[in-house]
Amino acid sequence: MTPSPSKIIQLRTLLAEKYPSGSRAAAAVRETGLPALDALLGGGLRRGTLIEIARRQPAMGAAFLLQSLLAETWAREQRMALVDGRDRLDPAGCRRETLTALLWVRCANATQAIRATDLLLRDGNLPLIALDLADNPSKELRAIPATTWFRLQRIAEENGLACLIFTPGPLVASAHARLLLRCPLTLATLDTPSDKLIANLDLELVRQPRDAAGPGVVLAG
Repeated sequence: MTPSPSKIIQLRTLLAEKYPSGSRAAAAVRETGLPALDALLGGGLRRGTLIEIARRQPAMGAAFLLQSLLAETWAREQRMALVDGRDRLDPAGCRRETLTALLWVRCANATQAIRATDLLLRDGNLPLIALDLADNPSKELRAIPATTWFRLQRIAEENGLACLIFTPGPLVASAHARLLLRCPLTLATLDTPSDKLIANLDLELVRQPRDAAGPGVVLAG
């Protein structure tokens, strides 16, 4: 169901009040503070890009990566939005104070999540948008037209925002870079300090950032 114009206006007003446009980061590259991620992306998330993080199977660490990204965002006194495509975020897994840095958009399906992401990218008030589709059914994801990803790419480029998309497998044709989570987290890792866990997260770059190796260079997969 298409959101009513009044609801869209209300959301835009709320965003403008809570996250004024002047708070947008001016740097071309936004460090995430997560070494495994920043190293592969040439220093961090570049403005105007879509970055896909895909996984091979469940329990690959995508949720932990999201929580760590939120913690770093809060520590840097910045803000981000999470468009939760399956309403799967467990706030209990996040430090309570970090949630103040988060605009959490809870969605029931991929269609709602895409619409919310489109709106947030067009609004332009938050420099980082995370779209989590990692747990959405494959039927929903297959129904997303390829043109949708190119539209989101164009909006991100025009507004100078970074959009991080979590998927259950390679999906986003227009992604400027794609990272693959390779090894699952196990019960043995539960007692590992979070800083060591995030540093050792097994990420593989399978599509090079465009400005580093030309447009759409595929290294593997």
